[in-house]
Amino acid sequence: MKGQWFLISAVVATTIFLVISGLFKSYFVADSSLIARSNEGFYFHNIEQQINNSIYQPDCTMMERSLREFRSFVQKEIEKFGYVAFVNYSYVCEPGIRTVTPGIFVSSERMILCKNVDINNILSPGAVDLLCR
Repeated sequence: MKGQWFLISAVVATTIFLVISGLFKSYFVADSSLIARSNEGFYFHNIEQQINNSIYQPDCTMMERSLREFRSFVQKEIEKFGYVAFVNYSYVCEPGIRTVTPGIFVSSERMILCKNVDINNILSPGAVDLLCR
């Protein structure tokens, strides 16, 4: 008789603990899909890296053409994902010296990422008070 009550109480206790854990499960689960839905940082750093990779062209005219094509491609393609992008650059291309300084602006309804850009040239003056360096 004692063994039967032990089994019954073990089943009841296990059921109670299972129900309690099911009730509190939603409090301890992190929503990892939120991070995957915001790709602004990925696009921003990818654009910057690809602009910096353009200095490895064989000559200055190829580098200039590569930069122009990449800028056009980025501004067209990123709009398909619902982002606003502005890409500008300045470069020095002399024998032995090749540097590219990218100006990048990537924006969505969640965030704005920018580097080396005057926001007033992109958006209407005074719309956003932001300094990008």
